[in-house]
Amino acid sequence: MRIFSGLTEVGEQKVLVQMRKLISNAQNASKLLYEVLDGSSNLERIHEIKSESYEEVVNFSNTITSGAVSPNVIPDMLQLVELEYKITDMIFVLARSFTRYKLTNPVQNRFVRLKIKATNELADKALGVLYDMHSAGRIEDIRRMRGKVRVIEEEGDEVKEEMLNYAYKTKTNFKTFYHLINLSYISDDVLDNCEDTADVLMNIIISLAT
Repeated sequence: MRIFSGLTEVGEQKVLVQMRKLISNAQNASKLLYEVLDGSSNLERIHEIKSESYEEVVNFSNTITSGAVSPNVIPDMLQLVELEYKITDMIFVLARSFTRYKLTNPVQNRFVRLKIKATNELADKALGVLYDMHSAGRIEDIRRMRGKVRVIEEEGDEVKEEMLNYAYKTKTNFKTFYHLINLSYISDDVLDNCEDTADVLMNIIISLAT
């Protein structure tokens, strides 16, 4: 079933397409995270992207509540805006947490960097799917894409478990233990937000079709 026959200049479809900007920001932050993991000083740039996204949240929220979309989807649209901003926010939190405490053990440092990179690669995939979901016009396509994001998130759960197992099995001090646990959950939160975004976006599309 096709919902949108083509791009329009008004209404829900226009807003959804414009909201891809939030996903693009998250994708840019994700790219910079790779560089932070390799020792770059791009943390401040990720913070700037986060600030840019917050400004977009304010703009989109005003657009949504000013009559640009149907009243029945306003709550979900506002939730979608917040969730998409939160993806970038969590990427920044992850980058900041990684740089805040330096792992002096080279084996631990390599393990953590590899696992965060693995999670970030999954986030890249999920964000690509979310970007496409914003302009998809068929419910079957939306459901298929949402399923892809779910599978990606489940792969992320496996990486989180590997990080948790490593933290509990590795002999280390409390600060390092806490750091490892914290990074595992923050990494997973990025993918959880991607999955929640896909859920809400699918609900919006289905609501518009009924």
